[in-house]
Amino acid sequence: KVLANLGGNATLPCRLPSKDTMFFGAAGIRVKWTKVADDEAFNQDVVLSMGFHKRTFGSFEDRVYMVSNDNEDGSILITNIAMQDAGKYHCELINGMTDVTQEVYLEVQSSLTNGVVFPYHLRLGRYHLNFTKAVLACQEQDAKVASYDQLLDAWRGGLDWCNAGWLSDGSVRYPITKPREPCGGANITPGLRSYGWQNRRSLFDVFCFASRLKGTFYWLVQPERLTFAEAVQACLDDGAEIAKVGHIFAAWKLEGYDRCDAGWLADGSVRYPISRPRKNCSPTEAAPETLDNYSHLFHVSMIRYHRQPASDAGMPACQNDEFQCKRGGCIPVMWRCDGDNDCADNSDEEGCDCESDDFRCKRGNCIRAMWRCDGENDCGDNSDEEGCEALVPQCPAPQFQCNDSVCIPAGWRCDGSKDCPDNSDEHNCPCIFKDWDWYNTRTAASSGPSCETEEFRCSGGDCIPALWRCDGDSDCPDGGDEANCPRRECAPKTFQCENGDCVLAGWRCDGDSDCSDRSDEDNCTPRSFSLNMNLPSFPGNLEMYHEATCPPGHFRCKNGECIPARWRCDDDFDCSDGSDEENCFRIFSEPGGNATLPCRLLSKRHNPGVQVRWTKLENDEAPLEDVLLWLGTRSKTFGRFENRVFLQAADDRDASLVITDIATEDIGQYRCEVSDGMKHTAEEGFLKVQGCVTEGVVFPYSPPSGRYNLNFTNATQACLEQDAVIASHNQLIKAWRGGLDWCNAGWLRDGSVRYPITKPREPCGGADNPAGLRSYGLQDRRSLFDVFCFASALKGTFYWLVQPDRLTFAEAVQACLDDGAEIAKVGHIFAAWKLEGYDRCDAGWLADGSVRYPISRPRNNCSPTEAAVRFVGFPDKRHKFYGVYCYKA
Repeated sequence: KVLANLGGNATLPCRLPSKDTMFFGAAGIRVKWTKVADDEAFNQDVVLSMGFHKRTFGSFEDRVYMVSNDNEDGSILITNIAMQDAGKYHCELINGMTDVTQEVYLEVQSSLTNGVVFPYHLRLGRYHLNFTKAVLACQEQDAKVASYDQLLDAWRGGLDWCNAGWLSDGSVRYPITKPREPCGGANITPGLRSYGWQNRRSLFDVFCFASRLKGTFYWLVQPERLTFAEAVQACLDDGAEIAKVGHIFAAWKLEGYDRCDAGWLADGSVRYPISRPRKNCSPTEAAPETLDNYSHLFHVSMIRYHRQPASDAGMPACQNDEFQCKRGGCIPVMWRCDGDNDCADNSDEEGCDCESDDFRCKRGNCIRAMWRCDGENDCGDNSDEEGCEALVPQCPAPQFQCNDSVCIPAGWRCDGSKDCPDNSDEHNCPCIFKDWDWYNTRTAASSGPSCETEEFRCSGGDCIPALWRCDGDSDCPDGGDEANCPRRECAPKTFQCENGDCVLAGWRCDGDSDCSDRSDEDNCTPRSFSLNMNLPSFPGNLEMYHEATCPPGHFRCKNGECIPARWRCDDDFDCSDGSDEENCFRIFSEPGGNATLPCRLLSKRHNPGVQVRWTKLENDEAPLEDVLLWLGTRSKTFGRFENRVFLQAADDRDASLVITDIATEDIGQYRCEVSDGMKHTAEEGFLKVQGCVTEGVVFPYSPPSGRYNLNFTNATQACLEQDAVIASHNQLIKAWRGGLDWCNAGWLRDGSVRYPITKPREPCGGADNPAGLRSYGLQDRRSLFDVFCFASALKGTFYWLVQPDRLTFAEAVQACLDDGAEIAKVGHIFAAWKLEGYDRCDAGWLADGSVRYPISRPRNNCSPTEAAVRFVGFPDKRHKFYGVYCYKA
């Protein structure tokens, strides 16, 4: 383990185990450093050194150097350490046929090493917390109010937030990394914006600090969504408790937790943590996203702790900031007597008395008296807004009373934003001031003939503090305080724009115009790497080192478009320029036969620096499988491919792979990578094995109107609509032998009606009859039954559309269209489950309006007794409870 300070430097060691006659810098020596992610498919390359050439990548560009102290040393120096640099690094040294790997863990020390800062506000909305309530709010989320140093480190780590919040010293601040007009002005340098030390009765948000988790934060896998009360109970049933906001931020920031599914948290909010931004899942940045509309059903995130049972009740003891429900659950104490049945047994609403400064609603819950007649339905039954016409409310200090009697914090007066419903907080404002205490005492004086000695007089007569003169912010209405100002000096590690503004040095030539005059993007040299870039994009391929990259799991077309990586080499032109189908091959073979997968070298094989590496690609969630490594005149095969594969070598540039004794598990996508000095190319293709996989799958089907509603003609049409055909007698026999057990009778292609039974029982033809196909014989084709359909192997891709929120049926159909696909049919989900082993414990819409989910690995909450396509039903299409399965032909 290597320790480093935030902003400092660190040397990560990597050495050959013994002296070698070759030295670093000689041809054939290769050093590659990689930062290891939790999912190996998303590892981040750091530096590649081959011979005398070196290349750094991504966020490590121009920050990493080879140490090269002696002929055994492959160590690197990382400069200007950031929080995101912390983690495990992998060093690979290749010297001829010697391949040495070492791992080093880098730990970054700062106030945020063991915690994370996050902004927080109540369910009521922003700016409802005085200092005391802010402290309590953080404690209820298993956190504490952040200190100034913690917020400063969070800002250095990239935190950008435009709402002001309390800190532990009583000051109110907010961090800005990209200055913009609504957040203190676009012309001010990045930093912590400050409101100074405020009256502790003033209302703001709060910045909380959550420490590293002492338990396990996890997503409860189950197919259907929950109400909040059901979510609380589901946690208890799983031996855990519903997670708090501090838990999700700590898991996201400190453990790299990533899940694109919105889930309930203990404060009633719905959030989801994204560490790997991608389409539909926080595509622009890694962050825990928050959903504002909580009227739908969601899954639940949980935190598991070892908690001491209460000595008298034999149930988990609640914390000091929690209320114990009669049934044994714990809820935040602030939910006690709030009019909502949070305990599920209503014990949190029993025996409630309002405080002296509270208002009791008609349904019995208590709210703050100040919320009475404020224009919002805080009671839930609107009783706090009844009879308000006869009242003339007076706003408590230091609040401002709007013309329509609504109360807002005084700091919102004349801030350029409409906070009063009637906009009266912005009437008669001379300009936008920074110090409201100073403004309240100087409003009258500003109309006088002169200003104080420590003040600057605007051309319109307004007086502002002299310190605001030439500070980069236009405080006078006409901007006169910024006229004729000397060019200011920018702080270290910043870049000065042509107009004098200062921006972070890292924003120079990054492709975004951060200076208001765009001067940070002037005279920029395009960053390029002289590689053969006509390559498919995949982990380990240098195409992903382009400055403009796609999200993980995606392929970058030549024209810059991003498509899912699974669409690469699928015989369908998904890139508008067709580049996703370039350098692809598709080979067919028989079981037990041989197959040759083509690949060509860039130069003749006798070049001592040439390396050929063949790998088999798994799906997005699995690592690569090494097949063969060739260096010079020597080669090595791996795992189940050992002694079954070799290079064809038909000529000096032939690197084609020959696989012998083909088996079913050899089906899949293969990659050939060729390195020759600093040149790198790759080819990718698919191997199919004919005649060794099941041709199709039989499944029972009934329409939305219910069972036994199909005559023979309608049954035939129903199968066709699900991209299937009506099954034959032989196909149903084969399915029965494969374990199909179904107690409803259905049409077959010959006009007979049958059903398969593997476990005889009384309701299904009798418990004493042997297993087999129960038969109703040939039936009148106008009779009504179900149908058995037969779906062939898929000719396209069946997949779950990853996105955080749930959809109505109409939204599901549109979401698939937006993704360049169509909503999947019942035949697709059965074929994907049976023939491809597809497994997903998420209930999703299908084209017929049904909701189903495929389980290949039975487990708790997910078809625990058997592998099956689970049928939820035909719900109301307006319900927003489910995701969607899509199919791309």
